[in-house]
Amino acid sequence: MPSRSKQKGDRDERQVVGDAIEAGLSARRVPLSGAVEGWKGDVIVTDATGADWLGEAKVRATGFRQLYGWLRPYINFLTVRADRQERLVVMRWSTFLALLKRTGKPDAG
Repeated sequence: MPSRSKQKGDRDERQVVGDAIEAGLSARRVPLSGAVEGWKGDVIVTDATGADWLGEAKVRATGFRQLYGWLRPYINFLTVRADRQERLVVMRWSTFLALLKRTGKPDAG
């Protein structure tokens, strides 16, 4: 039987796929969460233009609390960056799904 942590991750991946499908997008889990040669990531969501977005689904009990604190209700996105690293963007799931429904995939950085 998988560990509780693995089960929690599997549930979250299924939730990501279900939410995307409910929003009118195509989505699927990556076989064995990227543990198979040639498959990377946890989930694939297809945007309105047909481009696939490969995603990782991470769940932590309190590990992301500060991000939620910074992403106040009136903020649409948050950027974070470590020294000498590329900037990352954090946004609400609903905002991300709305973007996928109307825009194409940008070039990967």
